[in-house]
Amino acid sequence: MMQMKEPDSSTDWVETWRLTYNQYLSTPHLVPEEPEETIRLSMADPRLWVTQAKYLMERVAPPSGSSVLLVGDRSMLPYLISRKGNRVTEVTKSEAMIDSLTKCAVKHSMESRISVIAGGWEHLDTGCTEKYPLLVAPYSLFTPDLEAVVRAVNTCCSGRVVLFWHGTPPPIAVAMKELWPKVLGCEFNDIPHADCLYRGLRQLGVPASIVCKEYPDGRLYPTLGHAVMDLGARMGGVDEQQDGIIRQYLRNHLNMEHNGLRYRGKSMHAEITWTVG
Repeated sequence: MMQMKEPDSSTDWVETWRLTYNQYLSTPHLVPEEPEETIRLSMADPRLWVTQAKYLMERVAPPSGSSVLLVGDRSMLPYLISRKGNRVTEVTKSEAMIDSLTKCAVKHSMESRISVIAGGWEHLDTGCTEKYPLLVAPYSLFTPDLEAVVRAVNTCCSGRVVLFWHGTPPPIAVAMKELWPKVLGCEFNDIPHADCLYRGLRQLGVPASIVCKEYPDGRLYPTLGHAVMDLGARMGGVDEQQDGIIRQYLRNHLNMEHNGLRYRGKSMHAEITWTVG
């Protein structure tokens, strides 16, 4: 476990986050965030994300009977939370995620406990009709504007906030950093990490605390072909030769587990929390 030092007041961390994030978006051929193909695959087989969903559920531990606002989740966390007797509102731009949650709610007779706001952080001000006692954002801060995030949180939350973000590059980001030049002939620019996020929030007056722990990668692939498809989709689509480069790389960087393939290596995962009101 690693604790973060107090922010350096001589650096504009909000601006550093914005510049680093926009540099990430400037990566040639990049499809930012999770491609729809990947989300559709994840939702089709819950085993692929069960490890991450259980980890998040353990860390969040929502009180039974509470209302939870979940921003940008990509696992079965909404189902796990609602199964405990809680009401969950998922905020997502993904059509695959919306479709999966809608079907899940009907299948398990949870229509009154699972609802969806179609959009992202920028839609919370108008999409939320209540203040939630718990707001959880698992690896979903895909925005250059931290001030807008804080405004959205203050508008929609009246209690505990839990943000999960990457403390160090996860194994898939390492793979993208190494593959981008080989496949596309250009450099990959990574997202800003949790140190910048935490310091930016503190600069904005948020009384946040942070804890970092090391974990394996959360994603799991049923086959090598699915892993290749995921990276190819993130690159905006690849041809046969580029597909072969990705395939050969992944043969040496994925481990076989009981339910599928996972990237080798671990990374630091940050949990940033504070209370609103």
